[in-house]
Amino acid sequence: MIIFDEHLMMRAFVQPSTGLIVPITPQVEDLMWAFVDKDGGFPEKHPEIETQDWRWTGWKRKSHENCGWNHGDLEYPRYGLPGNVKVSVHKFFYELYVGPIPPVMQVNHLCETTLCVRPSHLDLRTDSENKRYSMSRKGALVAA
Repeated sequence: MIIFDEHLMMRAFVQPSTGLIVPITPQVEDLMWAFVDKDGGFPEKHPEIETQDWRWTGWKRKSHENCGWNHGDLEYPRYGLPGNVKVSVHKFFYELYVGPIPPVMQVNHLCETTLCVRPSHLDLRTDSENKRYSMSRKGALVAA
């Protein structure tokens, strides 16, 4: 979760599991942007999206690692902040550039590119909405 730390007078990331606070300095942002390819190509499955993906080129994790729902071999962007704090980059960028993610919401990739971190390609959905959306994109019959 990203907060504004009054003591540090800057934005900071709070690791939910430990409460550890990591300042988001310009250097941290610059290091993260170094792993973003803004010429990531246009979303193949969504020609209506007229902006290119911003693809994460850094560390990735398989979707089934440390999560409750296996998405196959999809990879999601990860980054290690100072203090060995691991973040999901698409969620981090969403919070940094769009706003907070309520506890009951998940970040969805409208472009279907799991390595995309472009905030305009991301939106929020509940777990059931996200699963229903994911299944509908795969052509499965989905109950409303």
